Amino acid sequence: RSIFELDSHIKEVDMSVVQRKNLHIAITEYTPAYLWCGGVVPESATSTRECFLADSEGYVYAKAPIYSGYPFPVFFTSIAGSEEQYSPIGLHMLEAEQFGAIIIMMDELKKNNTLVSEIRQTDEYDFSFITDKSWTLLWSTSEDYRKSVNNLNLVLAEIVRKGNVGILKIIDL
Repeated sequence: RSIFELDSHIKEVDMSVVQRKNLHIAITEYTPAYLWCGGVVPESATSTRECFLADSEGYVYAKAPIYSGYPFPVFFTSIAGSEEQYSPIGLHMLEAEQFGAIIIMMDELKKNNTLVSEIRQTDEYDFSFITDKSWTLLWSTSEDYRKSVNNLNLVLAEIVRKGNVGILKIIDL
């Protein structure tokens, strides 16, 4: 317990005694995969402010250093309970099922050469995805991602066919 209290980056501690003489301690740290920056989107989100590191499962574990650009996808979501404890550390960015759906959607977009830089929660189940394209994607986690990705592919194919990709600003799935 004392080792865990040293640093919030510590994920696991494994100890063993070898030949009743040597104590071996292995410490595993969390690996950052996302930034969580609260539920309010700043006017300029290209450099982080009060943000926190989260692992691949959306678990918020430490205050983030200041980054410029997008070293990780940035989540702007509300975390229930973070106000009461004055910190999101030790909480998850979203409920597990909802977070999983968003990650699957991001993976599907990546397969289509679209990278997501920001995920903004606009309502309980509704999110906007800021991408490396000229458009923003609006999607609800209450929708099946497979159907949504299929619809997105159909829309993009039609827009490319008509040569209107540059004027596209928002795709609402």
